Amino acid sequence: METFLAGILAFPTVLFTALLALAVIYWLLVVLGAVDMDFLDGSEGVAEGVAEGVAEGVAEGVAEGAAEGVAEGAAEGVADGGAEAATHTSASFLNLGVILKALGLGSAPLTVILSLIVFIGWISSYLSMRSFATSEALPRELLMCLVLVLSLALGLLLTAVLVRPLRPLFTVHGAPSRRDLLGKTCKIRTGRVDARFGQAIYEDGGASHLIDVRCEEANRLKRGALALIIDFDEEREVYLVEPLDPLLRLPGDTE
Repeated sequence: METFLAGILAFPTVLFTALLALAVIYWLLVVLGAVDMDFLDGSEGVAEGVAEGVAEGVAEGVAEGAAEGVAEGAAEGVADGGAEAATHTSASFLNLGVILKALGLGSAPLTVILSLIVFIGWISSYLSMRSFATSEALPRELLMCLVLVLSLALGLLLTAVLVRPLRPLFTVHGAPSRRDLLGKTCKIRTGRVDARFGQAIYEDGGASHLIDVRCEEANRLKRGALALIIDFDEEREVYLVEPLDPLLRLPGDTE
């Protein structure tokens, strides 16, 4: 257990450990919000306070472990490069969206993508540092940097592979607007259609929708006839139709 804790709190794995802890806290709060437990009712700010307290405790623990586990040379290198890293932070975030889109991750929720990248990177970083802990082929600082970069790259690639088959699950299908039916055809379901009565079936290719229709002109519309949807009456909440076949039209008014 001590070896495991030392490994996840050592650079560069400690970076993934901190991010993974935040991801776990986020998903726990999501689950609690979805369950809507009774003991949370009427307790405003409880979830926020728990998140802040746990995050603060995790951050303090990670910082303390990192201070003990990271070599002085690595710590000095991180401090010296902090200013330069901050300068390029905004540019990195802008490039992140381009990278995710290029890997086919643009359709998946960002929280899912980042959680998978962090989790895979955490495992890769931990196992890599365990495997090459005694290696003397490369300087320690260079090895840690290589593991960090390769773990991030592996996290991106494996996340793209895992998310791609699940892409249809993340596709949002907006509900059709009433105005979207204008210019479409429908099949009359009732024995007649006039200015006061009528129903029809609209087929959208996957499902059938029963709609209320009215026709202001004299017609021979009856069950099975096709009609053209020309407008929607907001006040009556009915669709206005007219016969698609000219032979079904009659001169004069229905009044």
